[in-house]
Amino acid sequence: MTYSLGAVVVQVAWRYAVPVNLLPDDVSVARSYFITSLSLNL
Repeated sequence: MTYSLGAVVVQVAWRYAVPVNLLPDDVSVARSYFITSLSLNL
């Protein structure tokens, strides 16, 4: 989601990553990420 107000831009995102094609000894699990960004366009 992106919100823009003049020169300021705020972005918010959520991502759920599931590992695939793991090596036999890899013990990776699915993870959830919450990402935010604040930008000023000059």
